[in-house]
Amino acid sequence: MNTKDYQEQAKITCVTDNPRDTILMCCLGLSGEVGEINDMLKKYLFHKNGKELDTAKIRDEIGDTLWYLAILSSTLDISLEEAMEQNIEKLRKRHRNSFRSQYESDSGVSK
Repeated sequence: MNTKDYQEQAKITCVTDNPRDTILMCCLGLSGEVGEINDMLKKYLFHKNGKELDTAKIRDEIGDTLWYLAILSSTLDISLEEAMEQNIEKLRKRHRNSFRSQYESDSGVSK
């Protein structure tokens, strides 16, 4: 599935039709889904209970996160494909062929 198709399919399942409500729902939803991923990883990395990382559950939560991003992007009339391309171009300019800890960031934070 490509990103355009995903955005279109995701929109069909969105329960809100008011842009303000949709943006708020997506921001809250993203926080929750990323929190679930972080919690699973925290338990795996630091609780040392010997359990394997449930990658199927992580994949499920990544999918939920992607849904909120797709809906937010659609609501703001931004294609995921364009956002992805723009991000890679920014990373290429910053890091060229590999990651560097010192680079010229957009915000100037890493200077």
